[in-house]
Amino acid sequence: EVNNAADADNGNSCPTRNVPIGNNPTADALQELIETLASDISTEESKRTNTAGGIVESIEHEEVDESTLPMLLSSLKTISLSPPLRKVIAKLLPFLTYGQVAQSKALASHFITHINFECLSIDTSAEIESENTNVVLMNTFVDAAIHLPPVPVCDTLRSELIRQGFVSNLKSFLLRGIPSYPPPWSAALLPKVIGETMVTKDSKETKETEWQIYYSRNGLQTGFQILIGLCKEHNETQSYIAEVEEASMEDANTASSFLVVCHWIESTSDNNVVDISTNGLGILAETLLDTLSQDNEGCETNIRALRQHTRDRKKELAEERRSKALVRMSSFGPLVGAGIGQKTPVGISGGVAADSTTVGGMFSALSNVFSSRNKSSNDNISSTPNDSKPAWMLEMEEMEDETGLTCAVCQEGRTLQPSELLGVYAYVKKVSIPNDKGGRRGYLDGALLLLSLPYSLPASLQGTAVEDDWFIPAKSAASALKNTSHGASTLSAASSVSSRPSYFLTTVTSGNAIHCSCHARARSADRNHPKAPKSEWEGASLRNSRVSCNVILPLITHQNSKVPVMSLENALGDHHTITSNLLGSQPKSMLWLMLHDVRFLLLRMSYGEALNADCGGGSLTSNCALIYYMLFMADLFARDAEHDSPATVQHAKHLTTGFLAASSIIRASDYKDESMNSQRMRRGLVDAAPMASICCILFNNSTNDDESSFVSSGGSNNLITNAPPPKRRWELHKDHFLSALIRCAGQRYASGIDSSGCETSRGSSMGRLRSSSFNDWESSSSEPKRGSSSVVGRNRQSSSNNANVSSVEDCAATLRPTITMFAALDQLSKDFLLNMDDEKIEECAERLVEVIEKCQKADNIRTLLSEANVTLSDSRIIEEVNCGMNMNRT
Repeated sequence: EVNNAADADNGNSCPTRNVPIGNNPTADALQELIETLASDISTEESKRTNTAGGIVESIEHEEVDESTLPMLLSSLKTISLSPPLRKVIAKLLPFLTYGQVAQSKALASHFITHINFECLSIDTSAEIESENTNVVLMNTFVDAAIHLPPVPVCDTLRSELIRQGFVSNLKSFLLRGIPSYPPPWSAALLPKVIGETMVTKDSKETKETEWQIYYSRNGLQTGFQILIGLCKEHNETQSYIAEVEEASMEDANTASSFLVVCHWIESTSDNNVVDISTNGLGILAETLLDTLSQDNEGCETNIRALRQHTRDRKKELAEERRSKALVRMSSFGPLVGAGIGQKTPVGISGGVAADSTTVGGMFSALSNVFSSRNKSSNDNISSTPNDSKPAWMLEMEEMEDETGLTCAVCQEGRTLQPSELLGVYAYVKKVSIPNDKGGRRGYLDGALLLLSLPYSLPASLQGTAVEDDWFIPAKSAASALKNTSHGASTLSAASSVSSRPSYFLTTVTSGNAIHCSCHARARSADRNHPKAPKSEWEGASLRNSRVSCNVILPLITHQNSKVPVMSLENALGDHHTITSNLLGSQPKSMLWLMLHDVRFLLLRMSYGEALNADCGGGSLTSNCALIYYMLFMADLFARDAEHDSPATVQHAKHLTTGFLAASSIIRASDYKDESMNSQRMRRGLVDAAPMASICCILFNNSTNDDESSFVSSGGSNNLITNAPPPKRRWELHKDHFLSALIRCAGQRYASGIDSSGCETSRGSSMGRLRSSSFNDWESSSSEPKRGSSSVVGRNRQSSSNNANVSSVEDCAATLRPTITMFAALDQLSKDFLLNMDDEKIEECAERLVEVIEKCQKADNIRTLLSEANVTLSDSRIIEEVNCGMNMNRT
């Protein structure tokens, strides 16, 4: 009836034979029917077992099924079908058995009747034009076998195919004409050569001819595909095909079992020398072996043993070739222990069968050279280099040892390739933060803070260092910022309430470095691979230890002095293009884009979030090192923007001075201003606290604060010190940053923010992904409930006691990420300099990891405060938290 309806859809009033059907909506209906049958089967089975009249129902249902399957098979013989519709029906056939033995036997007999293995290579594209109904039926059952789904309903059919001999006949078809020895051009599959046993050229050519004949047989590819479909997740078929109980794995060099033959085929590639093509059987044999190993311990053990045997043989051959290469490189004449007329046995692969005498002789010769060299040096006897050691050894001794990062392709770094630019594979993703959840860009980067500074200082601060060193430079930066589009948009956003999101980028890495030129060559090779072409980042993930990546972050350090400017420009251009594509628009400032990236990475570490959740890899150590490299890039962008956008650079460099000026103003005893501008300044101080801390470390960490307000990035003063000075700005005024960070913690809690905002959607149903070192704390019962009216905003006055906390323990969970971030920033300030090399960065990253892990493993808030070296009193901490929680939001 379904087929007749298909004919009717094509405009035929009655079903006729040999009328082609194509592009028919019935195909979609049949596809839905397959899914419906799969769900109905389990329902019917439960009804038959749980209903009192189950026996009668089962009999009636079986009678219906017995009429459905023959009717469909009969219609296949009388109605011509297009290949798409035929394939849909082929997928439907196994489900019509409903897992019943009788129906499965009947369908299995049709498989044996209609599938002729000798005709498997018939072109199915012309079957519509053909009058041979047998071809159509055979292709239908072939498609049914290849796409047989791994569900319990189809297991009965699989078992019947074994019992009726279909699987045995198929195995015999695949093994027919197979040579009893492995392909002679695959050296790792050949047995070891014993003594002087040699394989003649004629014998090798004969074996190659036999394998060429086998690979050219018709129907082999389809036969392997059928076996793959039959053995999917079916233990009985897997064991039958592999002959687990009968096969012997002791000799992998003769065709002792079907597994051995499949292993030969999967380990053999095309032989272009004698024009032998495997015709794609290698990947099919490998897929079949992998399918046989699924949930079958016996098959998996035997297949693993075969593959391990071949891997071990490959290592032996590599060692033999290495020994032969050393012999050719030696300039000492015949090796000790080797006779003049002695022949070196060579196997079919052309490798040297090196014995212990030969290898021992070689090392004896090397030992004699080094001993004679030492003796000559001790006796002050001069000799020419040719008399003492070969030229290649002199050249190797003059080579410097590679230090620091090395390329994943060429294994060379900045020492051996100083003119090649190194980058690191990274994964960057777009992050959307609503404005009412801490996403206002002008608040976060301190623009609102600078624009909200008062016209003059309180009387108690006038004429002090606060005015000269902080307030005046900050007001100058605010004046320049006010004339920019960013300043205007910040003031406009401050006077309105909007939940529109802001978009940022966050980057993580697994720490695998690559030369940009090596990546370009590998990308071209991946794209043009004749057998398995790959996209740029698909191939890059393989070089990145199978960790997903979508960008190369150029590693900008003072060690790039020999790198051509064009190479640096191209790498930065590629990075800019990728980030622009992710954001969907050109970033207004690469400097602020990079600084926000650093801020998000520190936030993710502070909240204990798993950094490998996005890309499947990347440790805390590699991402701590990434912080240093991103700060170097931010410094580069700052120097570049000094000419193109001076107001942006002035904003970033003087954010710290504005922050310290605002903090001093708020602390002044004679400052009583409660105007709207003052409220904005207080809010800006809190929101900009993390970014002000980062800018302080980037721009003010190389000189003592009493020498200059800041040092120009990349200046010569940055390159003469090996450690940050003791009176740097962070060290002298970190209590200002800590107080604002604690106040920021209270504000984030009141706003309902309990994460960095960068959490991945993967695994969201299983809860938040945490770092392995993160020690969960139980929330205090006295901690204010997030979302209560006194906290969220309906009652925002500081006099509301319901929103206040009375002890540090009450706000432990609120303080935890902030205190962890402060500890990380403090350690970063102790180490960061612009003249750091790769080895120094690695050492500093280890120390930063140690600090963060100690904070994450802290058992309680008291332990955390001690690990972070927080010296503020409890009353001061509680005061700052309450100020943040009750801050007026505009």
